[in-house]
Amino acid sequence: MSLRSRLTSVSLHLFDAIGEVAPLPQRLREQQQALLFARAAQGYQLSAAIGAASELGLYRFLAKPRELDEIAQHCKLTAEAAQVLLDALEAAGLCSRTGTRVELTQIARRLFLPERWTAGQGMVDFMLGSWSQWRELAQALRGGEGHPELRVYNPQNPLMPEYVRLLTSRLAGPAQELMSRLDLSDVNRVICGTVGVSVAAAVLRARPEAELVVSCLPLLIRQLPSALQEYGVKPPVEIIENSGEAEEDSWGSNEAYDLVFLARKFAYCGEEHGIDYLRKSMRVLPPGGYLILWEPCSDNYEVAPWMRASVALVDAMLGEPRPLYSKREVAGFAERAGYDPVEIHDVAGGGTSFIVARRPEC
Repeated sequence: MSLRSRLTSVSLHLFDAIGEVAPLPQRLREQQQALLFARAAQGYQLSAAIGAASELGLYRFLAKPRELDEIAQHCKLTAEAAQVLLDALEAAGLCSRTGTRVELTQIARRLFLPERWTAGQGMVDFMLGSWSQWRELAQALRGGEGHPELRVYNPQNPLMPEYVRLLTSRLAGPAQELMSRLDLSDVNRVICGTVGVSVAAAVLRARPEAELVVSCLPLLIRQLPSALQEYGVKPPVEIIENSGEAEEDSWGSNEAYDLVFLARKFAYCGEEHGIDYLRKSMRVLPPGGYLILWEPCSDNYEVAPWMRASVALVDAMLGEPRPLYSKREVAGFAERAGYDPVEIHDVAGGGTSFIVARRPEC
């Protein structure tokens, strides 16, 4: 990249940064808006390139640096076509080049090379699986209940494996950080859904003698064996298929738990649906028992507002469209349901937040 190109690139980032703290002159503001539009309108093309590289097996092939002709041969592409794809991956921050030698960036190595589930591969799989449905976003927004095929409560949803891999892998590291902060010495019984298996793994590392119960929608239960295997979690003492209606469902033959983990209960069906889960959790917890909530919150994305918009759009495809709740709003739901104390725990450098609430002692 030439010096002039580098300075231009820096200038564009400065426009973004300065616009956050002080009004830009009209001409610069219009330039910034035009660039934001261009980035958004053409963003699907880079997304398609990221998916194509996955389908071509390119990420694992680049576990070590490769020459352009090697890459072309591996992907069964012409050298020119390989160059176009690599240009796109470089623009997406996934590879870098020195002359004709190409290697993955560190972030790409973390996202795509581990044998275990990763949020990066889960995101790509979910993107590729839902690509055609995004053309129907307008109808999903207008209908107010998500896309008919992709909504979470569709028992035939074709993307549940990708959904489970994406969310469980996203929660694994943050959950480990959270559990290191909590006193789990009285936790002997834990209940979660399939998406919470990586969180349960973090609890069981601290309390290996604790019992695990999994309660979830049938289509998510189908993904439970692979999630348990992925995170090395012992078989649950009970597996319960539920309907998604907390007040109607039984949470096992013994509805008594010391820790309840709930994920995305306010995302797809409105506040009262989530509050029902909080009240049900209150009834199965002892005084001092833990309720842990996870939602992607609006203030987790202050440094990248476009990510907040993207998560909200995905939610709109999976359920009721609405802006993301703030951390304070989610904590307020727990307070409204009677929990005390209620704490907000920011982990992963503030990119993930858990609400940790306890049933009052009296």
